[in-house]
Amino acid sequence: MNLREARDFAVVSPKRTRRRRGTHSTACKCADPKYLRPATFNQLPKVLRDGYHRAQKRRFSRHPYFVHMRPNAGRERDFRQERQYLLDAMAVLLVSGCDIATFNVALNSSQICKALSPKDSRGEVIPGEEVTPSRICRALDLLENYGLIEPYMRRLDPYTKTYLPRHVTLTEQFFKLLQVNLDLLYKERDERLLAMAEGILAPGEVMSVKAARQRFSDEKVAQALKVRREKAIEQKRLSRIARSTQLDDRQFQIAAWLINTRPEVSGMAPDDFELLVYHYLRQIKLNFDAEPPG
Repeated sequence: MNLREARDFAVVSPKRTRRRRGTHSTACKCADPKYLRPATFNQLPKVLRDGYHRAQKRRFSRHPYFVHMRPNAGRERDFRQERQYLLDAMAVLLVSGCDIATFNVALNSSQICKALSPKDSRGEVIPGEEVTPSRICRALDLLENYGLIEPYMRRLDPYTKTYLPRHVTLTEQFFKLLQVNLDLLYKERDERLLAMAEGILAPGEVMSVKAARQRFSDEKVAQALKVRREKAIEQKRLSRIARSTQLDDRQFQIAAWLINTRPEVSGMAPDDFELLVYHYLRQIKLNFDAEPPG
């Protein structure tokens, strides 16, 4: 083989493709997302509130854990700056939306995008500056590889042929990175689970157990007062009927009470209505020895 043939053999013809580079910008739309918990939200439990404030002050993505666990996560390099800022903001958001009973975050991936995106004065996401769903999905996959969230089972909606919303479940390691008191965390979680089992708290409801028990007690008191009020009204009605010495007066008062409280009896036959009046008269034992109308 001469030199020319060797040169021709080494030259590789470019592969023909229809792919063309677009004119759009590839820069990150929201390079430094931020999240601040709205003041209108319910107050977090103390142990999560401490983790939330710590996540605001510290750089979550700069924890040594991310360096130590790189081989396990299948990475060789550090995160780019845009991803660092995204992970820092997501840590604040995930703690803010965590349910202490289940460690589930009440926001799906689309809602996380909206929460982290900058907004105008009306609270609307600014077009062109939003956090894209693809960034959130890749960040969640990254947190899953590092063992900071539970593995997610992708479920396909058979009707729309799209994936169902993805919800996040935080792991114990995630709270360790935020230096959350795990003993207090599990103690409050057990109290919340017990309260939910007793019907004091609804699933996903953010409220201290003490406040929930007080609300539960107030509801029971209100129910008792309602029952007592109904019994008092009933006793007052019976006392008014008992003051009548004539059987006809008693029957008339019971008939008027039935018409006022049970409108459906107005469609009954007169004989059936008269038997119903006598039935109620015997139940309240005001004229137990009286014979039914013939």
